[in-house]
Amino acid sequence: MMIAGAEGDSPELAITGLIVLGGGGLTVLAVQIFLLATRSQSLGKYLVGTRIHDYESGEPASAVQTILLRLFVNQLIASICGIYGLIDVLFIFGDEHRCLHDQIASTYVEDIS
Repeated sequence: MMIAGAEGDSPELAITGLIVLGGGGLTVLAVQIFLLATRSQSLGKYLVGTRIHDYESGEPASAVQTILLRLFVNQLIASICGIYGLIDVLFIFGDEHRCLHDQIASTYVEDIS
């Protein structure tokens, strides 16, 4: 819609496409935050049957751990340091199989299916 509107004579179509795209993105973000805060699961973790747990207690992780530390701090570091994303996922091959963002948030992911 945005491309068709931008290339044609219909700026309204481009604006509508932008609104739909932005609204969809905000909806997915809201669902992610809701699931992380209430179930310690992202949408993907919910679909595959895994959950984020606190490393010390073994209980489902708190909203601070899942939203603030795992989501926002992780994205902040990734936006500052481009190679961070690669380093983060390579930690999964360590002895504990915990990514760097898990270690930052003191969490681990467990199969609950």
